[in-house]
Amino acid sequence: FDEQKILKDLEYSESCGFSPRGCKSVKSVVDHELGHLLDYWVGISASDEFLSFSRALNPFEVSASLSKYSVMGGRIAPAEVIAEGFSESRNNQAPRRLAREIAQIIENGYARKIKEVELKNKIDNMLWE
Repeated sequence: FDEQKILKDLEYSESCGFSPRGCKSVKSVVDHELGHLLDYWVGISASDEFLSFSRALNPFEVSASLSKYSVMGGRIAPAEVIAEGFSESRNNQAPRRLAREIAQIIENGYARKIKEVELKNKIDNMLWE
């Protein structure tokens, strides 16, 4: 485990646009993976809000305004757009528009999910009282 090599690789990835701006730390990698977990738990990539948002995107815009990693084989990778956007929103002091919009979609989906869970818990409690 060579921490300096990892940090150097992260710095390089960020400098050439492969990773989002501000995402050159181990924390940014953890935040990227947390973005995937939120997508899975909340269902962001399948949500109407994200699908509507992503239809308006093109691969060039995503590659230039978020990261090259978000575009694979000339096509937008929705799960990576979410994870990269979340990571930039958490690690860049001034996240770009695309990252801010993705973070808002995640926040909206998370709020909906929490309400669903709370409602389910209320119903379960009523049934078992």
